[in-house]
Amino acid sequence: GVDDKTWPLRVGLGVPAFTFLTMPYVLAGAFYLFGPLASGTFATVDATVSRSLGPDELGLYAEAGLGLLVFSHPRSPTPRAGMGPIVGLGVDVGPWTLGARTQWSPPALHDDEGIAGSDIWATTLTAGFSP
Repeated sequence: GVDDKTWPLRVGLGVPAFTFLTMPYVLAGAFYLFGPLASGTFATVDATVSRSLGPDELGLYAEAGLGLLVFSHPRSPTPRAGMGPIVGLGVDVGPWTLGARTQWSPPALHDDEGIAGSDIWATTLTAGFSP
């Protein structure tokens, strides 16, 4: 009505609420539009060795190894596989572990019809907690 005293409160709280409620639709649309431009889905099975790079209090480490990579490719409708070297760095800070690793699959190790000549790079960032 004309003397509605809750109008500012309803508008003030309703606008942010509906903004947050529509955000998943906006993000889903963006992923749908830009998803075919790059491969973003992969799984890896690997064997790595790690080496501490400093005193135990610092917890810095490096890792290297070899891994098998199964990935989706924008130019191929079926999953593809490749293999290649893995390198990574990480740090243990108290109960927290933060790490980053990348895997490279050169064309000779995954050469397949439809993706010939492509270098495949898979990068992961990890965070862990061990109480």
